[in-house]
Amino acid sequence: MSEEQELLPQEILESLQNFESSLNECEKTLQPILSHSLTEISSTLNPLEQAKLNMSLAYTINSLYFMYLKTQGIDPKNHPVKKEIERVKMYIKKIKDISELKKLSSDPYPTTFKPIQQQKQQQQQQQQTNKKGKSKKNTKRKN
Repeated sequence: MSEEQELLPQEILESLQNFESSLNECEKTLQPILSHSLTEISSTLNPLEQAKLNMSLAYTINSLYFMYLKTQGIDPKNHPVKKEIERVKMYIKKIKDISELKKLSSDPYPTTFKPIQQQKQQQQQQQQTNKKGKSKKNTKRKN
């Protein structure tokens, strides 16, 4: 154990070791992306996947900076990076909503955006209308 490590309380040493371990794991996870250029990776993705990749990278970078500020004794909650993380989260939610809309729609790139709940309600109403229409036709045929 080095002299510096002896000066730190065991609790802080464990936290630092956990942080270093997490950082190493993060580096391993990002290695496939970091070994290629962003242009190279993006060229193989459709626009929605590109948006997901870009927002994931933005969130990762801002989160790492948030952690860096903490290690420097700066309160990141009062730093502009906190607002940036919230902004990125908002876009991630929008991308998630569009992905859900894409799953519900036959159009692979819908141009109009409606909240998912509204889209689901419209589909349910359409199905109910179709069922009512079919039952009326069956009733008319019987008569």
